[in-house]
Amino acid sequence: MIYWLGLGANLGCVRETFLRALQMMQDRGIEVLQVSSLYHSPPMGPSDQPDFTNAVAEVSSSLSPEMLMDVTQEIERLAGRKQRARWRERELDLDLLLAREGERWLSIDSAALKVPHVGLRSRAFVIQPLLELHPDMCHPEDGKRLQDILAEPALREQCVTRIEEEQQWYRRNSVPSQLKA
Repeated sequence: MIYWLGLGANLGCVRETFLRALQMMQDRGIEVLQVSSLYHSPPMGPSDQPDFTNAVAEVSSSLSPEMLMDVTQEIERLAGRKQRARWRERELDLDLLLAREGERWLSIDSAALKVPHVGLRSRAFVIQPLLELHPDMCHPEDGKRLQDILAEPALREQCVTRIEEEQQWYRRNSVPSQLKA
């Protein structure tokens, strides 16, 4: 199965946290296929917190979506994520955005998991990195091009800035040993 995961954080040394999270995925048999550049964006919630850094990773795994979610929650915990109110600061946030098995997009709507991610359409900080990885990607529910969704007025107004390209921040198997779990 192919999954697209959103990475987000606004506390600590975010770049190293992302690198450690990607290494922990690989250590658990999740193959990291490609990773977007890093992006900055203002918080969606209260503005009295730091801006977020975001990226998207495309991964391959034989895990079910529910099992993958369990692994990503474990990685968040190991990265030091603390429970806070919704829309508040994060040491690490890993969201399962999209899932595909072969040519078939998965649709999951359970109490614990929603795929495609419920906020996908409203978050330029997710759509921009997805488009970087797949410029012609369409939303699996209605087939609308993500490029067209990103051009909608509400998303155009979001201030999302690419800050570091993939080749500069992420190299497969390049996580410093002190960051490995």
